[in-house]
Formats: sequence, C-alpha cells, structure tokens
Amino acid sequence: MSISRQSIEELKKVAKISDFILESTTGKLRGEKGMAICPFHGEKTPSMSFTDSENLFHCFGCKEGGDLYKFVQEIRGLEFADAVEEIATKYSFNLIYEKSSKFIPKKELIEKSNLLTKHFHEELMSSDSANKARSFLRSRGLNKIAIEEFKLGWIGTNEKNFVEFCKSNDLTSKDLEQIGIFNTNGNQFFINRILFPIFDKRDNVIGFGGRTISSKGPKYLNGPETLLYQKSRSLYTVPNFSESAKNNDMIFVFEGYIDVVAASMYGIKTAVAPCGTSLTNDHLSYIANFNSTIVLCFDNDMAGLEATKRVLNLNIRKEKALNIKVVEFNGYKDIGDMLEKDQLNNFQKFVDDKKDLVEFLFTEEIETKLKQDIRKNEIVYKLNDLMNMLSPIEVEEVKKLISDKLDIDIGVLEAEIDKPELNPRETTEVVSYTNEFETIFLSEMLRKDDKVLDEESNFILDDMGLSLRTKLHDLKEHRQSMASENLPEYLAKYFTISYDQSEFEEAKLRLYEKILDSNISELSNKLEVTTEKEESIEILSELAELKKKKEALYNTNK
Repeated sequence: MSISRQSIEELKKVAKISDFILESTTGKLRGEKGMAICPFHGEKTPSMSFTDSENLFHCFGCKEGGDLYKFVQEIRGLEFADAVEEIATKYSFNLIYEKSSKFIPKKELIEKSNLLTKHFHEELMSSDSANKARSFLRSRGLNKIAIEEFKLGWIGTNEKNFVEFCKSNDLTSKDLEQIGIFNTNGNQFFINRILFPIFDKRDNVIGFGGRTISSKGPKYLNGPETLLYQKSRSLYTVPNFSESAKNNDMIFVFEGYIDVVAASMYGIKTAVAPCGTSLTNDHLSYIANFNSTIVLCFDNDMAGLEATKRVLNLNIRKEKALNIKVVEFNGYKDIGDMLEKDQLNNFQKFVDDKKDLVEFLFTEEIETKLKQDIRKNEIVYKLNDLMNMLSPIEVEEVKKLISDKLDIDIGVLEAEIDKPELNPRETTEVVSYTNEFETIFLSEMLRKDDKVLDEESNFILDDMGLSLRTKLHDLKEHRQSMASENLPEYLAKYFTISYDQSEFEEAKLRLYEKILDSNISELSNKLEVTTEKEESIEILSELAELKKKKEALYNTNK
C-alpha cells in the first residue's frame, strides 16, 4: 500500500519548504527565495539556498540538496513515506493511498499497533496473569513511572481474552501478522512475555521485543521484520528521543531494552539500543544527524567487546569522522545490573571516565596480550586487523599509542608494521579489505556462477566505482586455481562470513543504494559548476529520476 503519486505531487503544491527550513535553522526568506545556515554541516555563514516556488534546496558548502521531501527526510531522520505523511499533517492535507490486496495501509497498521500496545500495557498493569511479570520488573528495579513511560506490556496465555479484544476492535489475523504479533502460520509470536514496544521517529509503535520471565525459550525474543519494522534501521529509544537528542551533546548506545529503561530512570533521555542486531551503518547514520558525541555503553563481557569492535569497522564512522566514546562498566555487567543493585548513581563516574573508541580498543588488545606474555612483535602483527579498520589519520595516532604501550621506538614500530610477511598464511581471506555487504554479495555471485542474474545484481556488477565485476572475475580465476576444493570448502576457507538469503537481499539493497547515492552526488557536483541552463535542466531531470529510484527502495508499500 503506497501513497499515490498524484497525492504526493499535489501536496508539494500546497507545502512550502521555507516552513521547514526556517523552523530548523537560521535563515531569511525574500519573496520566494532564501538563504540559510545549512543544518547538515557546521558553518557560520549561510550557504544553503532554497526556493518555495520549486520547493528545492541546495547547500554550496556540503553539496546536500533536493526537494521538500528530501529535506524533511534528512532533518527528521524519516523514511520517504513518513516524511510525506508528516508534511501532510502540518497542512491538514488528506493523502490518497493506492490500495493493494496484499498490504494493509501503513497508517492503519500504525493505528492498530498503537491500539494493541495500549491493550498489552493495561494487561501488564492490572491483570492477574501479569502478577509475576510485575514482580519481575520490580526485582529488576523498574518503577511504575518507567513502565508507563515506555508502555511496557504483557502477553499471557489467556487466548480467549485476547481474541475477544481483537474482535471488538476489528483486528484480523492479517493485521496481527503484519504488525508482528502473529507469525505466518497464524500463531502468537509472544506468549508469557513482557513486551517492549519499539517506537519510530514520531513515537508510533512499529514493532515489539519480548522478555520471558521463565527459564523456557530464549530470554529475549525480537519480533519479526514487517512493513513497519526493519531491525537494521530501527532502534529502541526513550520516548521523544528525537526532541531530546536535538538539545543534548551526547547520545548513549546500549545493548538491550532494559538498559535503555534504566538509563531513562537515571535521567538520560538520549538512550538507544539496536533491536536484536549489531549496530549498523544505518543506525549510526541516523544518530549522527544530531551532531552529538556517541557514547557506547555495551556489556562488560566478551560479547560487548566484540560489539564495540564491529562499530570500529562501520564505514559511516570513518566517512563522517564520528566522535565515538566508550564507557567501561568496571565491577558491573551493564547499567541494568547497576539498576538492579540500586547503584545507578555510580553511572556518571563511568561517563566521566569514557575513552575514545580507537584508544579503548587498542589499549584493551595490547594489555590483554601483554598479560598473556605474548612477544611484542607478535602483538604488533595481531593488531593489523584492527589497524585495517582505521582512517589514515587514526593509523598515525594509534602508532604513537602502540609505541608508548609497548615501549618501542616509533621508527622501529613503523618498520615492523611495513615489513612484508615472509610466510603468508595459506588461508588469507581473498576479500579481507572488502566491506561486509560486498563480501556477502560476491560470495553469492560465486554461488550463482553463470546463472541468469536479476537486474539489480547486474547493475551493481556493472558499476565502475565498486569494480565488483572485476573482483568477481579475479575470484573466479582464483577459485579455478583451487580446483581440488569444492565450492563450499572454498567459500568456508576464503570467506570469513556467513549469511542467509535475507542478509544477501539486504546487502544487495545497500550496494544498490550506495551506487545511487554516488551517482546523485556526482550529478550534484556537475550541477554546482555548470553555467548552461539547458544542461542544468537535464541534470535536474536525471537527479529527480535517481531520487525516485532511491525512494522506491524503501517505499515498500507498493
């Protein structure tokens, strides 16, 4: 189900981009044109032009630009359809939705999801079947105010009561499946679990996570992905997170739902956590919109350390030079542990002692290996994998840290780092310098071999910037030289990554989007320097077409 194209174009005639720009940043409107300080990069002199007659904006500094919908998407951190709906709400404009037999309108799903959340919350607060759940939450230190603020809920085993509620509110099995309460077989996804509603950027409920209070099944169960909810792009947040983040200089990233609730009880209103996944580029990209320091508060265990290492390798971290710090929970597992022990007041001390991400990881690695009595040259060798995740400037800075920690002259250290490997390991990964999405994509292309590929895959392979067709050709030649190994053995030996079909589709989507972004950026640069009116019109037309393709990627209501 999607918003009709006609409706989107008519809304554009009603709305004014100046209404959104001037409430987001400082600027002046003269007639239908204006200049403003760009909210997408730091500057003191206005360099962003905008026009109400065409509802377009363009920054001459950072080259960000586009139409009214693009501006609202970027400034609010919304998907395309959500941005359209927010603009429509501002002008009391009635959108028209194109119907589909397969999907329920997104707006209708959100209304039903919010209704279910209210029901589950009432069950938790007052039903007899939730007595143990309430006791459990109290034992974890969660008070009534926090439970109500986060709208925590409960699904027990009283199926009859739930069926009656659904009937009285016209909630069908199809509704419940597309909201993520039922699985595809029509069975309840969560039973005997405390529910944690997951909010979108406008504080509507888009999904759920569940926590068992028994020893049966997994401790946490994350709801399935739906039309409303995609884990790689959704975060569990404090209610009204966006507004709070605009007025704070730090955003705290935790591992789990209860951690975020605990942080809110302490007074932190800019706490977030991924929903059963690792932190992704999309997550960081959204958080980075607020120009804040990002503070990682992962669990004090090996899993938390590995999660921190994965953040180091996220492309967006280097592309935007993000300021990322790390909190160490010395003496505690996490902030939830501090809450349970009624010792939340100690959290500020850990925040005051936070370390830079790169400094923390390299210090941790070096000190761990020194305790294991590993030789210095071997430690330097083992740090190479981490160093490959750094920007050139970070590499230079970390050399000084390694030199100090290992008490090695900087010149000797650089010679050791640059020394060619005399006996390269036979199992060196062929694609060790390729990002995760490219690795998954190339692996799948090897599996498909000469099978007919879809349009998107060929588009990705043909892109000159990524050069993946050349890399695939090289991999095939390497594969042929290892004829003694069958394909599964080859992939297991030279690819240190596993994935399922949904993760391949995600990788393909991200690469497709990356190419579109690159093409959009290139055309925007051309638009900046061209002086020919006809050429400008042609470039604008091409830009509009590319942006439509990008919008279509996530406009999954079609």
